[in-house]
Amino acid sequence: MNENFKKFKNKIIRHAIIESVIAGVASGLLVVAVLLFAFTFIGTDLAVWIYVVAGVAVAAVVGGVVFLILRPTDKKIARRLDKDLAFNEKVQTMVAYSRSQDSLAGIQRHDTAARLAAAGTSKIKFRRTWQCAVASVLAAGVFAGAIVYSVLNVKEPTYADFTDWQVLALRNLIESVESNARFDDECKQSIVGELNPILDAIYDEETDTTITLEESQMLSLVTGAMVNIDAAVENMITAEEFGLAFNQAVSDTSLMDMGIHVAALNTNTVRTEFSNIKYRLDDSSASAASQSIKDIAAAVDSALATVGASTDAGLYASFAAFSAGISAVADSSDEIDEIQSAYSDAIDAASIAVSAEVGVQASVRESGREVIYRLQEIFEISDENMPELHAAVEDVVSDSGSGDDNKGDDGGAGRGEVDFAGDSTIYWHNEGRYCEYGEALTAYYAIYSSIMDSLGQEYNDFLTAYFNGLTEGGN
Repeated sequence: MNENFKKFKNKIIRHAIIESVIAGVASGLLVVAVLLFAFTFIGTDLAVWIYVVAGVAVAAVVGGVVFLILRPTDKKIARRLDKDLAFNEKVQTMVAYSRSQDSLAGIQRHDTAARLAAAGTSKIKFRRTWQCAVASVLAAGVFAGAIVYSVLNVKEPTYADFTDWQVLALRNLIESVESNARFDDECKQSIVGELNPILDAIYDEETDTTITLEESQMLSLVTGAMVNIDAAVENMITAEEFGLAFNQAVSDTSLMDMGIHVAALNTNTVRTEFSNIKYRLDDSSASAASQSIKDIAAAVDSALATVGASTDAGLYASFAAFSAGISAVADSSDEIDEIQSAYSDAIDAASIAVSAEVGVQASVRESGREVIYRLQEIFEISDENMPELHAAVEDVVSDSGSGDDNKGDDGGAGRGEVDFAGDSTIYWHNEGRYCEYGEALTAYYAIYSSIMDSLGQEYNDFLTAYFNGLTEGGN
């Protein structure tokens, strides 16, 4: 291409680059200004780098798009030169026949090149001067306005003045964790390791005075500790993983539900499911009952082989004992009544063992949440500012397997409209509030599970039957 044409081309390309840069920078400034206005208005502070990244990203994208739209090609440049220099399409002809070897084309190219040299690039003016000026002024003005608005609306930090009661309450909480037998040593160390820094932040041991902190610092410190405490407690909860794995490893509906009950740490529904398994025995004959028992045992053994003992050794052993217990019953007698009785005893034993394992871990989670909610109370943290904690597995509702279609029609405790195995609301005197029946029952069973080892077998059998009766809505 002719050198004179290239000079014009380079100048027009420079103009396009300048226009693209101005468009990109103006867009970036406007986006930053909008973000600054918005987050200042709602009282949220963003890090400076976020604004920088947003502005640069928008500027790069908009600038690139504008340059692609304005990008001068040889044909576009030729049309502009013919128009601005009044060359009557001479430049367009030169570009169109730039590779032609025809003598007339060569003469025409030489003539056009001479005209371009004589015209000079000074006659090519910046075409979008006022548009670029308006965009620059507008973007700079809005950006400056956003800066001023954010500066004028800077909120003075609010401070939290801590009391001697809060210091004492926090110390008592630390002591209660250290003496809590439900936590293992590692969990205790983790929880205390989160609580001590909070105490150090609000109380100066040397001067015996409380320390004033910005509320935002206090909130960040305490809620961060809550998340870490929750994680430390959940490290002790192995029943959830075991239950979910057990649920996936079986196809039997009752055993699948049992896995969810275990994962949800719900001793109430665990006992109900064992009752369902007890009452679904095929009692048409001794051989049919025996086969039914063997099928259940085989399903449990298969699931345990998949889950593995390392997931939760205690639950693994309890379910293995459950399988072994009912397997021993399968061929123990030719009399259906004797099989039913022995099978019922084996189910009750398994219900006690599995419920105890689940109850212990439920009490651990409950203790962990008590620590967290005590922190919320001490530092008066609203529910809206509470962090996301571990979401417990949602339990499934078990259908009663007792076969008593009339239950609930004859009145008495646990009948009528009250679903004792479900979500009925009752007044809980220990807590001084209304709660779901299952919540209170689970809490009481957790207490029982923690002391059952110190009780005799006869007393444990009685309490298990009692809890099973409450779970199933018995009188």
